[in-house]
Amino acid sequence: MKKFIEIMQYSFWGMLTTIINFTCVELLCSNGMESLNANIIAWLLSNYVMYAGIKNRVFHYKTHGIKQYIVQLDYFYISRIVTLAFEEILIWKFVDIEGYPLLQIKIISAVLMGILNLVFSKIFIFSDENGKMKNITE
Repeated sequence: MKKFIEIMQYSFWGMLTTIINFTCVELLCSNGMESLNANIIAWLLSNYVMYAGIKNRVFHYKTHGIKQYIVQLDYFYISRIVTLAFEEILIWKFVDIEGYPLLQIKIISAVLMGILNLVFSKIFIFSDENGKMKNITE
């Protein structure tokens, strides 16, 4: 039951992140910002909200010192960039080359990226069991 609750909480933060991302892009673009710049700002902001939410509300992880916080945030963003690159490859392969509908591939990739991001978060970012974060202090 605990795993189910964790997955549901993680999914909630994922949906909230998506809403923040879309809203931020729309607000910035409607106020004259170029779309690619708006998308980068929205991606950074929404992923930070995701980081803070899952760190505190899903994994209940306590950071010990500023150095650990920065390293953990770096790991988080690196994992997100990796899954973003993977998603881009899926879209390129299945939409641009194979001709599948974008929305269909976006939905499938969103599920796959969500699973990968959960695994990265649970194993590499918010875990003391692997020793990576436990040994980083000020």
